[in-house]
Order: sequence, then C-alpha cells, then structure tokens
Amino acid sequence: MDNFYRAAGGFEGLRRQLDEAGDEAWIYHNIRGSFYQAEWTRLVNGYYLWISPLRVHVPWMYYSFKGSPFDATDGPQGKGGDFAYAVPDPADPARMVPTRHWEAFREGVDDMRYLKTLELLIEGHADAGRTAAARAWLDNLRRDVTPTREQLEPIEKESPVLVFLGERLDGPLYRRIRRQAAEHIVELAPVDD
Repeated sequence: MDNFYRAAGGFEGLRRQLDEAGDEAWIYHNIRGSFYQAEWTRLVNGYYLWISPLRVHVPWMYYSFKGSPFDATDGPQGKGGDFAYAVPDPADPARMVPTRHWEAFREGVDDMRYLKTLELLIEGHADAGRTAAARAWLDNLRRDVTPTREQLEPIEKESPVLVFLGERLDGPLYRRIRRQAAEHIVELAPVDD
C-alpha cells in the first residue's frame, strides 16, 4: 500500500475508485522483519488508517522468536529480532503477556477513536460556528500527517509512509494531539441535563 501511495501521490485515486464501486478496502500491513518498529504498529492502526480510505486493518497474529520470546537480543546477529503481539507467560502458559507491538496497536486504535469521535461530532453538529475551530484543527492535522509525493520521494526505506509519519510524530506530539482532540470533543459533546 505504501508503494501504491507513493506511485499515485496519495490515496485520492483509491478513494474515488472505492466510492464509484460502492466498496470498501481493508489492509493487512505485514510486519516483515525486525526493522519494523513498534511505533509503526501504532501508526498503521491510527494515523495511517485515518488519512486513508481504508476501513479496517486486519493483522495476522503470528510469532517469530529466536531463543527466548522475552529476549530480543538472543537470536543470531543480523537475522534476529523477535515479534509477537503477545507471548505465553512462562509461569502460566494459558495467560498471555502483551508486548510493545500490542501496546502500540492499542495506542493506534485509541488515536483513531479520538480523531473519529471528533469527526463524527463535527458532522452531527447543527451549529457550524461551534465546529469551526475543531474542523480547522482537524484539517491542519490531516495536512500535517498526510505526506506528499515530494516528501516520500527521498525515502528509500521500506514503508515510506510509516517512515515519514515516524519522523514527524513523537511522544510529546502524540500526547498533545490527543489532548487537543479531547478538548474539542468536550467542547462539542452534548450536555446531559
């Protein structure tokens, strides 16, 4: 999908095709190696889906271990890296222990929940004046996290959209975006009497 995005210069062509066909698109963003950072798992399930016409990310639950699943450094050098969303607890194999990729997956879903909740509140609000600030904030955010063809062109790594997003976003910015989204949500949420 990243190669499609780069070649097409964005998701708009895909969005038009899906609208014309009355269809929806799902993605399976395969984690193919130890280079795949946990943050990218967050991005795929949050901002990547948000800027795209893709409706669902279907992860494939699989495991890849070299030695102990709790020690990513014990595999062969250069081929190492462990991956799993969760691993069996050594004390109780029926209980699963979440990993950084799982926590990142969960954070991405939460990022999407905040952004979509705000979008739905804006769409359902009758007073356009009250939604103007939130709409402008969302539009600016979408512009900031949507790479152009020119921004992706110099990225020669696999998953250039994720590389771009990972370079733009960091912990303090993730928190600030979520806090600002929450402030807009509170401002627009219906008040129960």
